Amino acid sequence: MNQSIKQNKPRKPWLALVLGMIMPGLGHVYTGQLMKGVPFFLMFSFLIPASILLGLYAPDSALSAIVFLGVLMALAVYIFSIVDAFKSARMLSYTYAVQSYNKAYVYVALFFFGYFFVLSAFTSYCKDQLLEAYKVPTKSMIPALLPGDHFFVDKRINCPGCKYKVQRGDLAIFVYPNNRNSVYIKRIIGLPGDTIEGRRDEIFVNGKSIRGEKVTSLDAPDMNKLLEDYIAYLERGNSASYVVLWKKDMKQESFSVVVPDGQVFVLGDNRNDAHDSRHFGTVPLRDVTAKAKQIWFSRSSETGIRWRRFGKLLSGN
Repeated sequence: MNQSIKQNKPRKPWLALVLGMIMPGLGHVYTGQLMKGVPFFLMFSFLIPASILLGLYAPDSALSAIVFLGVLMALAVYIFSIVDAFKSARMLSYTYAVQSYNKAYVYVALFFFGYFFVLSAFTSYCKDQLLEAYKVPTKSMIPALLPGDHFFVDKRINCPGCKYKVQRGDLAIFVYPNNRNSVYIKRIIGLPGDTIEGRRDEIFVNGKSIRGEKVTSLDAPDMNKLLEDYIAYLERGNSASYVVLWKKDMKQESFSVVVPDGQVFVLGDNRNDAHDSRHFGTVPLRDVTAKAKQIWFSRSSETGIRWRRFGKLLSGN
């Protein structure tokens, strides 16, 4: 009789709620539903990585939508698991036969295993090998990227077995040569062995101009105001055509560079307001870590949210 009374420990709904909030499925373990808690945890853990993989292999225009659908589904699983654990605990608030795993150290062990060996591992893998999000802080890449743009980058570039090799025209993320704790985004202009020349407002690669026609209209009325102070030209790389800006009535410095082996030459699209290879030299190819993919959010400190930039592709600017 004493043993039976000792094992009867009604569940506390508030504790099931807290455990469920700490980690999906943990509240179910507390209420004796181990085989229900594990699927909740696995669904929550896999949904976002799976959506990232699916988004990267889907058409480029679908990336942001697929990733955010995965985030919403993971959030729905998280909320539903909390509510379900709370309801289960309420049903067991008068009587509950304690299971062998209903011990504090088991909950702690499950949390540490789930967080450090599953969730953190998935997060690190996705961030290091698949997809990462960045925000634009400067004007150096106008008009392709504006200050306040948030965008995804594809990490499957420039490594053995990766999908992409670095090409001229890529919008690339790289480690800043003068401070390895910083990353920059610039346009790849020259590859190893290329001769890059700048003459006035024209760039030559291996003796051939990459400048196209003059651009008389940008993609938004507020951006067209830039054309009062800048001249815009279309340039062509191997992977993309893109618009660059040069300040009017400003003397352009000439330069000539032969890109060393294992290096790339980068420029900002906003040519007179960019800190690039004209200032810090070429960039080691091994330091190119990602390729810009798509804008997923954009907000100006002056005009607010820029809805029309949501979903804008960056791989073909």
